[in-house]
Amino acid sequence: MLPITAPRKLLSQLGKFNRRATLEKLSALLTFAELHANTLRLELLVHLASLHCRGSKTPSRHQMKHWLNEELGDSEAARSEDLAEDVFVHNVMWETGNFRIFEGVLEGNGHYLQDTLDAIFLGTRPPGSEELRNAVFGLLTISEALASASEIPRWTMGTGQPHVIIQPRRPLWQGPAMSHLAEND
Repeated sequence: MLPITAPRKLLSQLGKFNRRATLEKLSALLTFAELHANTLRLELLVHLASLHCRGSKTPSRHQMKHWLNEELGDSEAARSEDLAEDVFVHNVMWETGNFRIFEGVLEGNGHYLQDTLDAIFLGTRPPGSEELRNAVFGLLTISEALASASEIPRWTMGTGQPHVIIQPRRPLWQGPAMSHLAEND
């Protein structure tokens, strides 16, 4: 696990920005398969924004690129980035159908999740498991909606290069997921 540290300059800059607007835009980056290799840096900035954003400004594409590449480009998170070696979006089966889940940076998350779901919910359900079942179903539904809105098929491979300047091909926050979720959810 990496420590959550950042340059004071970045923390000061984040304090001027609106938490919700900033997190919406940064979180959208985590749905871009071409940035899968940069997940650690993206997640670090999401955590920092969650902790330090208290202002009213909305970040621009230029501002976010600056944070990721100039402020965090030499961070422990950036140095720890590795090539994506697994799928970006995995599939799990549930009693109501298939759900796409975002794999993250640890290999095999989808398989471990499937094994856990099978162990808990196949066969005789443990007493009091209905609340857990509802929570799991809710999380799977959110993940499926995000994958659907982002138009990411099952088994999409993660791509991208570690330790590089982050420049997605499309605008940072105007991917299909953000426009759909902002309007409908």
